[in-house]
Amino acid sequence: MQVILDTLDAYDRQAVIQQVNKEYGIQDNIPRVYSDKELAERYNVNVRTARKWITNGKIKGFQNDGRWYTRADWIDEYERGGVS
Repeated sequence: MQVILDTLDAYDRQAVIQQVNKEYGIQDNIPRVYSDKELAERYNVNVRTARKWITNGKIKGFQNDGRWYTRADWIDEYERGGVS
């Protein structure tokens, strides 16, 4: 499933995830997850900078299979000034 999702752009990936969630009754309140690349694009910074923000705790995040991610609610928290 991950291989298929990786071939899609962020918008299509989210649409597929929502459809699978709907069809299989998976909770719909799971926060969207952003890759370090998507985080970098959101703030118009280098991917290395986005990874540094996550690893230094500026924005909460996690690593999975060698890739760095953050959640939409953690980005919201950062933007509200909840993480310094």
